[in-house]
Amino acid sequence: MRKEFQTKTLGDTCEMYQPKTISGNEMVADGAYVVFGANGVIGRYDKFNHEEPQLLITCRSATCGSVNMSEPNSWITGNAMVVRPRNGAIELSFLEYLFRGGIDIARAITGAAQPQITRTNLAPREISYPESRAEQQRIVGIPDEAFEGITTAKANAEKNLQNARDLFESHLHVAHADKAFLGDLVNIKTGKLDANAAVEDGEFPFFTCSRDVFAIDTGCLPLRSHPVGWQ
Repeated sequence: MRKEFQTKTLGDTCEMYQPKTISGNEMVADGAYVVFGANGVIGRYDKFNHEEPQLLITCRSATCGSVNMSEPNSWITGNAMVVRPRNGAIELSFLEYLFRGGIDIARAITGAAQPQITRTNLAPREISYPESRAEQQRIVGIPDEAFEGITTAKANAEKNLQNARDLFESHLHVAHADKAFLGDLVNIKTGKLDANAAVEDGEFPFFTCSRDVFAIDTGCLPLRSHPVGWQ
């Protein structure tokens, strides 16, 4: 049976506001807390204005409508709009997935030269969600599990690729270590007779540069040292 869903506006279900903005000069390089701006972390500060993670929507510039999640104990500036579920009716992670695909944020953006999102434009946007928070968590867990599997598969593929490279380089090293000039290992000589010395039905095999083996009546080298008929 399909779980009960309800449809409401963002204004009915969420609190939306833009926090106090601090300038770059006010930030502290070695501050204990990160500062979130329009597109993520932009610096550090010695205070925080949000204890819990928050869903952030970029509300100005070309990246207007982008979605970010803040860290615990962080300072959020007014370049990002905080969208916070009221009364715990909606899981924050479920709301994040809605903003990443279940809400047409583009309809809330105004201004061609300077795009922006205001609370007035965002509030009327409708969202549908299960009444049960357990069901919301279950739905969120489906893509989370898929993404985790993709991440694991990617990590394994990269590890296998590195192992293959290491094995290949190891073989190259071994092959290089075993290489030597043929002249350093054996004596190379040429014979004194050519194919014209061959006779039909000769007693000994006669080898020349040809692939064919001929015959000759005279063997010129001792059997124990070299093949008979080697010239």
